[in-house]
Amino acid sequence: MTTRHTDCHRSLRTLSLVLIALPCSAQAQEIVTWGPNDPAWIPRLGLTEIELGCSGAPAPCMRVLASAMATQKVSRWVLSMTEEPDKAPSYSLAYGAESLKDPRIVGVSIDDFILSYSRWMANKAVNAPALIHSVIDNLHSQNPSLEFGITLYEDELSSSVVASLPASARAGVDRVSLYVRARPSEPDYARFVEQTRTLFPNASIWGGSYVYDRIDYWPCNSDGTKCTAEQQQQLYSRSIDIQASMLKHRAIQGIEFYPGGFGQEDGWHGWNNPKICRPERRQECVKNTKALRAIAIDALNRYGFIHAPGPTQD
Repeated sequence: MTTRHTDCHRSLRTLSLVLIALPCSAQAQEIVTWGPNDPAWIPRLGLTEIELGCSGAPAPCMRVLASAMATQKVSRWVLSMTEEPDKAPSYSLAYGAESLKDPRIVGVSIDDFILSYSRWMANKAVNAPALIHSVIDNLHSQNPSLEFGITLYEDELSSSVVASLPASARAGVDRVSLYVRARPSEPDYARFVEQTRTLFPNASIWGGSYVYDRIDYWPCNSDGTKCTAEQQQQLYSRSIDIQASMLKHRAIQGIEFYPGGFGQEDGWHGWNNPKICRPERRQECVKNTKALRAIAIDALNRYGFIHAPGPTQD
């Protein structure tokens, strides 16, 4: 595969969380949410892009995208498509063609990519390396400027699945949304970025930020102990500070907040999943999420990405 995307390669060193990066004046600094938001939040967040998940066929997904575009006034959109092996190649071809009709569509991604690729590998009817090359090539054959993105987690960086990805496929990844599953690991984010940049040398790195209550969803320690609300806020505050600093110094290209729904926290569908938030904790989960979002807004303000506080959510 011929690599089309030329990313600005930067030197990133970490010493006591001090970041040193080579300047890259052509690189935009992006603020992204996964999913739509209350429209009032878009200017207050300095939002530049929205990623939208749609696992259906291209035609209905494009209608969903058009509906979201009508209310969410941002200039860049990424569509996260299905990973089903019998559909992904043809869907990527279709989305590549659709992106030529609307320049706001800047990328197509596969969420939980390493999990998806491991399932491809386990399926004897699927040639996993050929499949990922087909998806990437189909996108780029229609629109060479369209970015192929993946979601990646810190605990996957040293996995055998990542190691099994052909170097040519890793080189064909244009953007990586890098998330940290465990709150206590978030302060090591800069190191994870370095590892990611080595594995995916042509990809821009987008800092994944879980800006919602994860006390029920993921333990705070290896023994299964849950974070307290105070611990969660302290760890998140440190992590978003690191990401905002890295973005300021152009060591990452953007910050991607998951989920969206800023200003609409009470209605997030995730609260219906007891693994994410136990029913008896719902109001607490919403309250904690609003507190985390206030911390995120403060960080964006301090680093100069926005210049006004977000709207009151109480």
